[in-house]
Amino acid sequence: SLVMEVAQTLSLRIHLDALPVIDSVRVISQHISRWWPQDDLYILEVTAHVSDPDGLSDIETVSMDIPQMQIADTLQVTQTPGLFLTRLTAEDLQGRTVQETLGRNIILTATDRAGFSSQRQHNHLARVIETVPSTVAPTGLEIVENSNIVLTWKLVNLPFPFTYRVDVVRVDQGVNSPVTSIEGINKSQASLTITDFLAAGTYFWTVSVVDEFGNLSRSKEAAFQTQ
Repeated sequence: SLVMEVAQTLSLRIHLDALPVIDSVRVISQHISRWWPQDDLYILEVTAHVSDPDGLSDIETVSMDIPQMQIADTLQVTQTPGLFLTRLTAEDLQGRTVQETLGRNIILTATDRAGFSSQRQHNHLARVIETVPSTVAPTGLEIVENSNIVLTWKLVNLPFPFTYRVDVVRVDQGVNSPVTSIEGINKSQASLTITDFLAAGTYFWTVSVVDEFGNLSRSKEAAFQTQ
């Protein structure tokens, strides 16, 4: 009798799950002065750029944890692909202040749909800027020309590198619409000319100091009108 052996080749395709990668993390503070409520607002802002070889849709959650303070939160998806963000106030910090997070280790964890995760540690808040800049003019709903509007503010003196940032916002029936934002203004500069034509209406502007890490302290709003 003749015995024949037939060899068969079996091809298997196995998908190996890739871990999400936290490419970068930014931890900053924002100190916002305002007319109402009168108390200044302090915000801890944490952003993370996350990628995944299996695609961004495979990222299930991005979370943060401050172990020494027993604070945890989940970062939210933004309109920028792969960018996740959370902004925490004293209320979110269980009554603790943003200042109390200074130097604390913040752990970021990215988890995919399969339940596997990766971490990025040794992130921390470097500074809270307590000094608040102040506007000079225009203010108090002053009427100004529609173009070449000169915004002026008081210079501040800080013991670290910083620049100014100016924001202009239009107000329509209580709805605020950002008009322009100018960053990187030299710390020795106390004025800025807005050359754009601003249609008749009510506006407000603010000036902020921003350090090299992105920490910010913002003035109260100064309102003006164009006709």
